[in-house]
Amino acid sequence: MVGAIVGDVIGSIYQFEGLKIKNFDLFTGFNEMTDDSILTMAIFSALEQCEGNEAKLSTIAAKEMIRFYTKYPNLMGGYGGLFVDWVYRSLKKYRIQPAYNSYGNGAAMRVSSVAYFAKSLKHCKELSRKVTEITHNHPKGIKGAEATSVAIYMALHGKSREEIKNYVERHYYQLDKSCDEIRKTYQFEPSCQKTVPQSLQAFFESTDYEDAIRTTISLGGDADTMGAITGAVAEAYYGMPKWIEAKMLKCLDSHSKVIVQRMILKREGIKNKGSKAISIEKEKSSNSKYKRKDKGDGSI
Repeated sequence: MVGAIVGDVIGSIYQFEGLKIKNFDLFTGFNEMTDDSILTMAIFSALEQCEGNEAKLSTIAAKEMIRFYTKYPNLMGGYGGLFVDWVYRSLKKYRIQPAYNSYGNGAAMRVSSVAYFAKSLKHCKELSRKVTEITHNHPKGIKGAEATSVAIYMALHGKSREEIKNYVERHYYQLDKSCDEIRKTYQFEPSCQKTVPQSLQAFFESTDYEDAIRTTISLGGDADTMGAITGAVAEAYYGMPKWIEAKMLKCLDSHSKVIVQRMILKREGIKNKGSKAISIEKEKSSNSKYKRKDKGDGSI
């Protein structure tokens, strides 16, 4: 959840840059949340409202995405055209409109919260489908969201990277290229099937949360969305560096900051129940192999 928003905020300024290096500034003073963060918050809000009674989750998730869109209609990078059309048709007709058969990576960028509300892997998949098929009802869209949520859930519950990768390869995608191989020819790509595997591979090759974000953005694709996907899995596995989380919070407005604080409380509640990761990662800033101007107190 929070890891997805951090990845989105960091990737926001690089989403159309085609960046191919890992040593870049994480925060420059121009980072902003995009639709990835806003729709992640919308799904989280819907899950909060429906926890324990998910019969109306799909409807409430749809309403929350529309509500959050109307509050934040002009974000950096904009929203997907099909999503905007769906929102306006729903508002015009005063009812949620049918899904638009999308397999775009918007399905995966917003789904991370389901792993924190799921009671089992099977439940995680069920929740993922409910919050995805309201818009992205193409099998490839459903698959991308489920693969992402499953990887997060497994990371949260103590599975190793090897175990997670083996499960992803058995059930979702063949991960047969390294990030160095992907980076050579990879470009901006909006589909799940050409975004989710690459984002997961970046996590599997990473050494900590920061390295995961740098690796996925360095592939040169849809940087904010890939940051959200990789960042969500990396947070669940490694935890979140305090200084990075603090910098991200400074990029949010007061309304979204309140929602993220609720996400943090949810994360800490899972930590207290004994899940493996989810702790705040120990500070590694002083030992980082990356040069940066953006460490620590928020100065640029």
